[in-house]
Amino acid sequence: MAKRRIPGYRVYEECSVECLEKVEAERKRIWREVHEKKLDFKAWFKKGICSDKVHKSYSYGPIALPLDFFVSSRWHERRTRIPLACDEESWHFAWRYWRDAESYRHIKENIETNRLWRPIYCDWFINCPPGVAWHRCFAMKCENPKWPFLVARTGNERLLMARYEWAWETIPAVVILRDCGESKLFSALLEVVARRLAEQLNGPRWLKRPHTDKGAF
Repeated sequence: MAKRRIPGYRVYEECSVECLEKVEAERKRIWREVHEKKLDFKAWFKKGICSDKVHKSYSYGPIALPLDFFVSSRWHERRTRIPLACDEESWHFAWRYWRDAESYRHIKENIETNRLWRPIYCDWFINCPPGVAWHRCFAMKCENPKWPFLVARTGNERLLMARYEWAWETIPAVVILRDCGESKLFSALLEVVARRLAEQLNGPRWLKRPHTDKGAF
């Protein structure tokens, strides 16, 4: 019997979003602030972005991680005019904006019908050069927030649903550990430890978590 998988999300890339007036007003305010700070984050871009040049990568999971470990890689001020989703306030704003999008509704309906089959994927950047942005989404903030530190590559919508629709406490995730190679000694030690750890943490990529499964996974 074939697995009932979540469809590819590229189908839903073109979304129609009808914003509340308060949300749209806030988006316009944020857009003005972005333009005022444009020279600041342009200068930081020129220092280089760690995610553009990674020394080595290691994959772990799926493992259950708390929902407040993640920052959005795609939803930031420059692209969507909404705050970089990295804390309770900014993730909630993202939910208020995206919950009426066709893509969000399709993904939510599919998971509630067929369960969550795929973990989300996220990056963890370590051994980075000082004063350089970890990821492009951070360059718009002109800083690397100390927490959370896992940059969501996929699963932004699923993070919103888990947090605000289903009352989950954790979500299955695959963590890609990105060694940026600042210290060669650290990289050499990390390679030995990381490969052994992967043998213990790596598991099957397909899940069967129903949306009614509250709390931790």
